[in-house]
Amino acid sequence: MYLNICIDINYLLVVTNRKVYKPLNDIKSMVDLRQLLQYENPERKLLDRIIANEGESGQISTGYAETQWAFLADERGYSPMVSDTRGVYKFMQEILPKVPLIDLGCGQIIGHSGSGSTMVKVAKRLELPAYIGVDKYIFGSSNLNPYQNIKELTCIQPYLAKINEFSNLDVTLVRADMLDFISRMIPGTFNFTINGIDNFILRNSDEYSRALTNELNRLLEDGSFVFGCGSGGIFYHLENTNFELVNIPSAPYMQGDRQGWIFEKKAKRKETEVRESESKPL
Repeated sequence: MYLNICIDINYLLVVTNRKVYKPLNDIKSMVDLRQLLQYENPERKLLDRIIANEGESGQISTGYAETQWAFLADERGYSPMVSDTRGVYKFMQEILPKVPLIDLGCGQIIGHSGSGSTMVKVAKRLELPAYIGVDKYIFGSSNLNPYQNIKELTCIQPYLAKINEFSNLDVTLVRADMLDFISRMIPGTFNFTINGIDNFILRNSDEYSRALTNELNRLLEDGSFVFGCGSGGIFYHLENTNFELVNIPSAPYMQGDRQGWIFEKKAKRKETEVRESESKPL
């Protein structure tokens, strides 16, 4: 069943051919995970095998997000690979749609260090309406549940002081495998960030990266963006699917995995180009 999702700062509406859900600002959390994760994936058995093969891998903090994207989180932030930080910030603020930022592999302790702490600030500064951080080891590794926002658990409240600074930014924290999480997402327009998901994090890097990219390709509508760094396998597979590297005028060298990258989903445009080229006479 095809679903279309529309998200803005006040509402999350999921529209199907049978019913329209009520605005989520009438519910406790603006991002309702039960509504977001409704997709019944026909590849579930294969995906479960790939996820199981990863086992307990990934318990490493890489620090890529803090190094590469600090300038997006704070105007005083520095990046060793970006000279015109203001230019890149303004460019990303203009091109990213005003929809939630989903941080895959957000880190173990949000509010203290890790990708999540940086990316919460990035989401706020880029004026995005919500942040969703997903990690197997966020505040421990027990009780994985893609449908639970663990920010609501009392046992982690002492760690959330920095997040509370962003009171008007809706923050959702999910303790789940990132492939499992996105494989349940309904199609829509989102911003994704992926940082430091490399061979040190993934046990079966190519298989997992390919599956993750296939799911991003399935669920993301044209005009969605994926950005990150230090995630070579995912970078490679995005390049070879319906995503296109975005050229940043103020930082044209940001085209490689270590320098940082931004992809835009452009499947429909590419399909049109292929049809037009096939229709031209030889």
